[in-house]
Amino acid sequence: MKEKRFDLLDEKHIDIFCTALGISIGDIEKIYINPGCSANNSNFVIVADKQSYLYRIPGPGTERFCSRSREALAYKLLAPFKITDEVIFLSEDTGIKISKYYSESRIPSSDNKDELVASMHTLRKLHEQKIDFPFVDTLFDRMERYRTYVYEVGGEKYYLNGFDDYLEDMRQFRKRVASANTRLCFTHGDASINNVLITKEYPYPILIDMEFPAMGNPFEDIATFCVDAEYRQNDALLMLEYYLGRKPTAEEQDYLLGLCAVAAMMWYSWAAYKSAVEKDNRLFLNFRDDYHQYVGEIYNPIGYNKNTDEKQGRE
Repeated sequence: MKEKRFDLLDEKHIDIFCTALGISIGDIEKIYINPGCSANNSNFVIVADKQSYLYRIPGPGTERFCSRSREALAYKLLAPFKITDEVIFLSEDTGIKISKYYSESRIPSSDNKDELVASMHTLRKLHEQKIDFPFVDTLFDRMERYRTYVYEVGGEKYYLNGFDDYLEDMRQFRKRVASANTRLCFTHGDASINNVLITKEYPYPILIDMEFPAMGNPFEDIATFCVDAEYRQNDALLMLEYYLGRKPTAEEQDYLLGLCAVAAMMWYSWAAYKSAVEKDNRLFLNFRDDYHQYVGEIYNPIGYNKNTDEKQGRE
């Protein structure tokens, strides 16, 4: 079995895989590291009986940020709509997940308008489903919660100068939009461009890694897509236009750009937390730097003037 496993997975995981699929060890043909990237989990491709599967092992600390029971429920509720990856096994205790592996799949290209439009249509299809999900968790909530995790592990030293100012700006932005008539719907929670997949099996992009599902505002998923794609103002507003199928109003533009900043602040704290708990934290320090820069470049146009608490350039 050493040649088949390439020493990548120990026997515990081999047993879990075989039990879930009802096969024997001899049915496994090969195992290799998934070529896709993940900063949270370890992902492996297992080929058995001429079928390929993705085997996910959650990374340390992921249980602080996401609920596997919520993830399992989300996949169950979304299965009939066929807009997510196909899950075969998901442990609510360990977070180990076995799903179909889509060979020759890739994320949408930022240079391909049709793929970006189709990606926004998939998000809209998700948001239009009448799903009664028993959890509300907004980007604002997570921004504040993740910050508490950082302080619990002494990670505040990894915040760069200016973080507190950004945080106060986002809190003021939250107050400013609190009275807005925003509807709640089922959201992905981390609809990054890396969690949208172009496959040969589906004529439209599908969503993967439903680790943060919740009832929230639909613009929050557009925001996490834009942050991960590193889209600044013009490109972010273009995604909003693709999503709406029309030119967004000034208020809609303002709201999305603000949510982009909030999403970046949320992941900023995640990066600070990971920097504190990981032995080799160079990757997460780079993430921190990127999020710090992103907030500084995206939050200025959201229309909030912290000195006057008024919208800039509007009556």
